Amino acid sequence: RGVWDGAGLGGIGGMAGGDVCRGLAGRQAEELGAGRPIAAGNFGGEGRIQYTALGDSMNTASRLESANKQLKSNILVSREAAELSGLDWFRHLGRVALRGRAKPVEVLEPAPDTPPELLKAFNQLARQAISGDVSAITALAEQSTKNPNDEALANFVFRLAHQEEGGYFVLD
Repeated sequence: RGVWDGAGLGGIGGMAGGDVCRGLAGRQAEELGAGRPIAAGNFGGEGRIQYTALGDSMNTASRLESANKQLKSNILVSREAAELSGLDWFRHLGRVALRGRAKPVEVLEPAPDTPPELLKAFNQLARQAISGDVSAITALAEQSTKNPNDEALANFVFRLAHQEEGGYFVLD
């Protein structure tokens, strides 16, 4: 956990985080803001100046980084950041209401080691489950039981059972 970027990428760590960052490298600030304005530059006064970025995108990224603990994930990416990265190996982990955001945010987790066909099937099942499809929720619960070390999946199944009308979960 640690560094994040303005496109809504929270909790960079390990190889997957590095690959996501490389996918976003060289983008203009406007692109990284995923359509939301950000201010980036040197801030501070005499004796203390640091480069930082401010804005809605940065707030979202910070909230995603913080959400990792509650969602039992290591890296969370907003849908916008996943699209901007140009990478296609993210698994959907539902929609969450983040503090300070009016609309729920779709969160994804990098899964670069998952074969593409399995990832596609998982994401289709996840979308059905988010829509309230009971058989899809049951299938994800079965996958979670077969993969007891996948805490993010277990948490996703829990959130599906407790989501708000509209298909999202409110974080603490």
